[in-house]
Amino acid sequence: MIPFDDAVRIMIERVHALDATRVPLAEALGCVLADDVASDVDMPPFDKSAMDGFAVVAADLAEVPRSLRVVEDIPAGSVPTCVVKPGECARIMTGAPVPEGADAVVMVEDTSPGSTSDLVRFNKPVVSGRNVCVRAEDVAVGDIVLHAGHEVRPPEVAVLAACGCSQVSVIRKPSVAVLSTGNEVVPIHRTPDAGQIRDANSHYVVARLGRMGIAVTALGIAADEPAALKAALAEGMEHDVLAVSGGVSMGDYDLVPGLLKELGAELFFEKVAMQPGKPTVFGRCGRTAVFGLPGNPVSVLTAGELFLVPAVRKMMGFQRLHTPRRTATLTARVKHRTGRIAHVPGIVAETEDGWTVQPLTYHGSAHMHALRAANCLIVLPADVAVVDAPAAVEIVELRV
Repeated sequence: MIPFDDAVRIMIERVHALDATRVPLAEALGCVLADDVASDVDMPPFDKSAMDGFAVVAADLAEVPRSLRVVEDIPAGSVPTCVVKPGECARIMTGAPVPEGADAVVMVEDTSPGSTSDLVRFNKPVVSGRNVCVRAEDVAVGDIVLHAGHEVRPPEVAVLAACGCSQVSVIRKPSVAVLSTGNEVVPIHRTPDAGQIRDANSHYVVARLGRMGIAVTALGIAADEPAALKAALAEGMEHDVLAVSGGVSMGDYDLVPGLLKELGAELFFEKVAMQPGKPTVFGRCGRTAVFGLPGNPVSVLTAGELFLVPAVRKMMGFQRLHTPRRTATLTARVKHRTGRIAHVPGIVAETEDGWTVQPLTYHGSAHMHALRAANCLIVLPADVAVVDAPAAVEIVELRV
């Protein structure tokens, strides 16, 4: 049995970012950039008005009130045709180019109609440059706007669109297969007979990775029969990642580790000093990272969050791999069997006095309904049997 921290380190060391691919901008969300992105235009591409108002020569309004003659209307999307001279102004809309000769824009709110239809009365002075966005003040042609390794979020999509990036070079998302095992496991559309349970685990993995934008191939359920199980494992190992639920413990029908080895996988650990999730398996076979997750649902969540998710994030090129952690104040006593680091479902909340965490009633790794309410895992050291409130504890946030 390997210490938890060692298992995490070994797994991270043996997983690497995948190759780059070009995808349409609409498919880049949630990916990591493989290359720097430079702007092909100045932003803004011209001196533009930041307000609806009037483009003026600022020196004309050193003394106010004063009326100026309107020589042109400039809506957004048009090009000025006149040069604004002293004593003149141009009516201008937000985003429109500032005409030659003008050096400031006065808001409509600071004006009133003049004595004739072609005159505007200005009631406040203005300084040169006011309400004008200068060409390239945000970005100049050739400037790097996004660096390789940057996650593409909705704001980055807007930046990429502004730079004309209809195609984006990103680290490709891994191909993931998930397989459930066990004679007792049946599909969710079936009513379980005596001794049977529905397959919840593979659906959790599909949903969790789906939140990361990963399309998972579900291989269904393999019975505890060597030939059929080996064939299913071999099919899964055609992907970048294979996540297997069940069949990894110490029972006579826990065949997965042995069959993985027969298929050529090198297993780096088969037991981790953690609870739940002790029989967590990690290995590689060629390009494929293989994860054997325990069969109980809380174990799948815990091992999946602490091992599978960081591995997938590293394959996608992320710098931050692990689920966020924070310190919170315990609101009630919590205890566990010593000898292994424990992760207990809890509810973390921000209060006026800081972050607090409430342990959930928890009957062990098969207690599926504890997952419904939990938004964190409370981390309990291996050598401490009881932690009393209001102790400070580490929690793993479940942003799923």
